[in-house]
Amino acid sequence: MASQRPWMKLWTTALRDPDLEALTLEDWARWCRLALYTAAHGTDGVLLFKGHLSTPSARVGTGLRGVVSVLRIGDKAKLEYLAEVLRRLPGLVVEVAPDRVAIEFTNWAKYQDDRSVFRTRAYRERQRADGVTSTVTRDAHPPSPGDAVEERRREENPLPPTGPTTEPRPRTPAAAFHGDCPDPRWLDPPRCVDTAWLAAHPGAHVPLNGAGQPKQCPAHRPVAS
Repeated sequence: MASQRPWMKLWTTALRDPDLEALTLEDWARWCRLALYTAAHGTDGVLLFKGHLSTPSARVGTGLRGVVSVLRIGDKAKLEYLAEVLRRLPGLVVEVAPDRVAIEFTNWAKYQDDRSVFRTRAYRERQRADGVTSTVTRDAHPPSPGDAVEERRREENPLPPTGPTTEPRPRTPAAAFHGDCPDPRWLDPPRCVDTAWLAAHPGAHVPLNGAGQPKQCPAHRPVAS
């Protein structure tokens, strides 16, 4: 399911990022517009398109019209040109094929995580549990500029956890999975590992089955001899 966020964070440190600074102003704008489009239509920083995405003349098909519009490359552009533009933009993992296009912002969780959403949701749930109805009232203690600074400090430097913790598992890029499984249950979310991709990326984290082998749908699973 798409995140459908009405906003996207753009950090001021982007002005000092050497990869972004190396872009032309036009590609800088494309990177920002693509991030906004991903916030609205992607899932956790990933855009995934499947189906007939290329015409017989190799032009971009209607399934990619939204991305083409966001990048301003013209609706008559060819699929290979779309791939060229996307691969110029930093911080992306890109897979482009006639029947599958996957675009992933690799640092999405780091820069787009919003803890205030979860705090607000938990607060409202506690109010409902206590039978409290939210009303609009004037704050007896209006927030000061110092409050905003303190809130930002807590978000950027959260307190260390007090309980036992485990290392988060690394994200598996969308390109690691097949996009042509006959059974749609293997496509959303994607979980049929492409062993050719895995061979080219030894040590990458992928989902495993009970036997410790990469998960694959019956259509891609090796036939036992």
